[in-house]
Amino acid sequence: MIGKAIERMDKAAFSLKALSPAALGVALVLIERKVPAWLALAAAALAVCIYWYLDAQYLGRERAFRKLYDRVRKGELDDDPYVMDVAAVFGEQPVWSCLKAGAVIGVHGATLLLLGIAFIALSLLKT
Repeated sequence: MIGKAIERMDKAAFSLKALSPAALGVALVLIERKVPAWLALAAAALAVCIYWYLDAQYLGRERAFRKLYDRVRKGELDDDPYVMDVAAVFGEQPVWSCLKAGAVIGVHGATLLLLGIAFIALSLLKT
């Protein structure tokens, strides 16, 4: 059961990593269709920030389930081997530490950087 929970967290995090660059693509398509550049890029940046936060949430929960799996594997939870409440076992995992994780910041940070570059480039083109 714990392995399946870890797998679900991993798949959800991967989906969020795929949505982040897609937000950049949608913003560029909207700009091509005469939506104001600042509006399209700001909406995409907001979406990327939301995806980044959710991805960090999933990563924190995945780490907690991995710790739970390790404790069950070692036999440390013999009194209740079917426990799935990771907050009761480990407490809340801080999201801020997961926001800085390499796999998370690599995708979402790069997308935000590209959104910033696109905003600057489009601003310079209009002047």
